[in-house]
Amino acid sequence: MKKYLYSLLLISILSISANASDADEFDDVDVENSSPSTKIDDLKFGVGFSFAATSPVIKGLVDISDTFRIEPEIILNYSNNNDRFNFGIGSGFYILEKFGEHTQIYAGGKVQLGDLTPLNSNVVLSGIAGLEYFLADELSLGGEVGYAVGFGGDFTMGTLSSANLKVYF
Repeated sequence: MKKYLYSLLLISILSISANASDADEFDDVDVENSSPSTKIDDLKFGVGFSFAATSPVIKGLVDISDTFRIEPEIILNYSNNNDRFNFGIGSGFYILEKFGEHTQIYAGGKVQLGDLTPLNSNVVLSGIAGLEYFLADELSLGGEVGYAVGFGGDFTMGTLSSANLKVYF
């Protein structure tokens, strides 16, 4: 599992550094006549479903720009210990990078609050790296890997992985 996470991280770093070396493409920008690039028309919205072994997650998708996304989420999981469903909320903040014609990689962090039974914690902080393959402009399949630290109950640490289906509007 660590090999996959390190490989994805290495690909992300190489991709970002390759794009940073193309700085001469900004020579033609007219700074005096330009306006801020984030307008309401630039926002892209969607909904995502994350499938992990213990807890399905419903995500909102808000692409602020081509390179930054916020993902508010609702976490539902079933606890065998107390025979009930548990609930949590959270949000992820990700840097996006196009990787090929139909693929996008991302990395960032996530904060989750609630009764998060798999980690027996009330607060979870995670570092996440992921990949999306776009089947169409509005539909992607992908996966995420990450490392989580949980506290506010039991102090726990562990790896995360999930498969994702995302639909954009």
